[in-house]
Amino acid sequence: MTTFAVVDLETTGNQKSDRIIEIGVVIYRNQEIIRTYQTLINPNKHIPRFIEHLTGINNAMVMDQPTFTEVASEIHGLFKDSYFVAHNVPFDLGFLNQEFERIGLQPLGVPTLDTVELSRMILPESPGFKLNQLAHFLSLGHDNPHRALSDASVTAEVLGYLLKQLQGLPKTTLKKLLPLAEKLKSDLAPLIQTWIHQYKEKGEDEGFDYHYGLAIKRVPPVVKETRETSVGSFGALLEGLEDKTTHRLRLGQKAMSEAIYHAFTSRTHTFIEAGTGLGKTLAYLLPAAYFARKTGDKVWISTYLKQLQKQLLHEEVPRLNNLLPFDVRVEVLKGKNQYISLKRFSEWIVKTDNDHYDFTLTKAIVLIWLTKTVTGDIDEIQLPKSGYQLFNQFSHRFDASENHAFSYYEHKRARVEQADLVVVNHALLHQMLVQQSTDIGHLIIDEGHHLPEVIEKEEGLMFLTEAIHPLLNQLIHRLKTFNHLTESVKETLEDIKYDYQLFTDYVSHLVQRETNRQTMKKVLILDTSSQLFFDMQLMYERFKVLLKGLLLEVNETSHPLIRDDLTPLISDFLTPYDQFFYQVTDHEVHWVEIDFNHQQRPIAFFKKPVDISKCVDTYYLNASRALVLTSATLTVNHRFDYIKEQLGTSHAIQTYRFPAQYPTEDHVRVLVPNDFPRIDQTDVLPYVEAISELVFSLAEITKGRMLILFNSYQMLKETYHLLQELFQDDYVLIAQGISSGSHEKLKKHFQHTDQAILLGTHAFWEGLDIPGDDLKCVIIARLPFQSPSQPVVKAKLKRLESQGQSGFYAYSLPDAVLRFKQGFGRLIRSASDTGIVVVTDDRLVTKEYGRIFIQSLPELPIYHRRTSEIIDIAQQFLQTESTEP
Repeated sequence: MTTFAVVDLETTGNQKSDRIIEIGVVIYRNQEIIRTYQTLINPNKHIPRFIEHLTGINNAMVMDQPTFTEVASEIHGLFKDSYFVAHNVPFDLGFLNQEFERIGLQPLGVPTLDTVELSRMILPESPGFKLNQLAHFLSLGHDNPHRALSDASVTAEVLGYLLKQLQGLPKTTLKKLLPLAEKLKSDLAPLIQTWIHQYKEKGEDEGFDYHYGLAIKRVPPVVKETRETSVGSFGALLEGLEDKTTHRLRLGQKAMSEAIYHAFTSRTHTFIEAGTGLGKTLAYLLPAAYFARKTGDKVWISTYLKQLQKQLLHEEVPRLNNLLPFDVRVEVLKGKNQYISLKRFSEWIVKTDNDHYDFTLTKAIVLIWLTKTVTGDIDEIQLPKSGYQLFNQFSHRFDASENHAFSYYEHKRARVEQADLVVVNHALLHQMLVQQSTDIGHLIIDEGHHLPEVIEKEEGLMFLTEAIHPLLNQLIHRLKTFNHLTESVKETLEDIKYDYQLFTDYVSHLVQRETNRQTMKKVLILDTSSQLFFDMQLMYERFKVLLKGLLLEVNETSHPLIRDDLTPLISDFLTPYDQFFYQVTDHEVHWVEIDFNHQQRPIAFFKKPVDISKCVDTYYLNASRALVLTSATLTVNHRFDYIKEQLGTSHAIQTYRFPAQYPTEDHVRVLVPNDFPRIDQTDVLPYVEAISELVFSLAEITKGRMLILFNSYQMLKETYHLLQELFQDDYVLIAQGISSGSHEKLKKHFQHTDQAILLGTHAFWEGLDIPGDDLKCVIIARLPFQSPSQPVVKAKLKRLESQGQSGFYAYSLPDAVLRFKQGFGRLIRSASDTGIVVVTDDRLVTKEYGRIFIQSLPELPIYHRRTSEIIDIAQQFLQTESTEP
């Protein structure tokens, strides 16, 4: 019977000079705890304030406790004939062995199990893998986190759950897992071998199907249904909702629903700005659901952020179905690369020779996940960072068809066929419209202010030069496989490598020669009619001819299969270069970038359209459908001119504005310091110091709960480091690009941490929903103008100037106003929210164009005062708000 010694340590830090201050050990056998051990330890050194705050262990508590030397022999004996188990074994075992060696005891050499690693394999759907996150996910009690015995006890419970899940896997899965387990950090292989040996065959097939040697959870078949279309009138439906007092439609919500229903029935293209608090999601779901049910025609809904898709599916749709007298079927459709291909995964799982750790772990995660998923959608789980690259290789994107076998993607398409509403993202929507692969009828585009940039990206191109090395490696591997790696072919491969290096060196030289700015990221905008561009084409042609020649050479003598292998490889590599150099139009901008911060300095090639009007008119605004474009930020100074100009449409558009529903003037103060230093592009330090001092002063008033929005990552970084010095350990600073984790993880960390301050750049200006007392202050460091030197911005400004328009007033200003509205909108997310917005750029009130920013906001009191007065106003306002009932 296997024994597990589950360990947790609390220490003075994680450096070699640090010491243990508490140890907890739980002896776990046969699904129960049979013994516990816990002691505080005198480290004979000062416990830092941060550790004291984290653990609750202070210097006085350990003063009279034994030293590690005094308890080491007893602790060492706890691990005899046991697995060493910890939540992050390298830390706990490494620290403990370091201490054993320090006092002359033999380091532990026992087998280990790491519950972090096991959790990532078995619970990849967990929102996180910290011990408290897992405890919450598994509904385990964890009353005393960061105390050794409590953490060890919870780790033992997590271990018991994980081992039970593993042991219950189908025998087929365990056999596939065994060779992977031998390359993991945990010594899991002996346990799996035991389970396979003890496996009882009865019931293995229950609930599972088997394809390509893989066990997968049985997926219910899609059943075609005939839907009742007698649903009464839309007006009667809305009136019926009005009678349900608990679900009364908000002011403006009913009007928006009626406007969208009218757009559907009249096939009218409609733009709607729906302010915060209106409830626009429900406002468009109501007419979409009714129209789909009444006519039998699907309505497609497109969002920009995945977060909104999740909100739609898990919050808004259940609410919608509770309101309506009929059920609505909603499906979220994603791109092929989001769904696993069973056939390709079955091939990749046996290719283990060159796997590094992350690839091995990814395969183990996916193998086990297949026994639980019914969607095959990778968004259900978390993979290691490089695991997503591997998943891409066995995603459905490479599959033309899986005849006579199960396909998650095709199953999803079958469900979509039966749906009333289909939710996609903007990028997938654009691909489907252009490829005309799916009949898309009436269409609602939420977060519609992003549509122009998504179209530009999808119609554009971006690729990196570093791809030549994996291409050559794959060519060599294929040629070896078919015994065609001759001396002649080897010489050709060397010539390709040489000419490609000449090409990249030439481009790198041009970028450095033609760019004068002293920045680490060099950008060179290309004139496609210039000699310079023509010379780059010629350099590209040299290695392209060699690659094509290689293909001809091996095709003359090789097995037919080699052509099938090599042709797509070479074609996929050359296609983006051909598109960059030969598919050139007057309405595009081409440029190359080199990031000299990057060790390998790959060259990035870009091209993007400057005018998307033809694309929009052809694929979006045609007469066969009604398009509804909606967002909280579509207008500038209450007009839709800018979004129309960005889309370049000449079609008639019906427009509606529904202002924010909250009495914002009672809930918000806008504060603008008048004594901040003018920003100097060569030295931003005085400005950073002023922002940091303001944050330091406001933090005490707001108890943290601040979001600081920057235009520049460099300014964010400098502010972060200065605030660290000012605050010491008093506040937790969470910064995009510095603190680890996705935007959603950083947001949750901020919400769940007392006295926290969140710093973000472009991605945090929108889509960040932090309602209530979790956010009391938004600081906008600079008005969010884009740099006029950015290639697309520069090209658009030039195009407008050539048409006799002011690039600043026609593009730069309205673009900044929309971004500003998004940033401002982070503060008030519900009717009870209150707070302050501090804009440390007084161009808002001192420049003539500042009024455009102000007029695009709700009517609000704006205070332009000295910083000291700003702090007094903030304190008085927030204290008054907190004392009101």
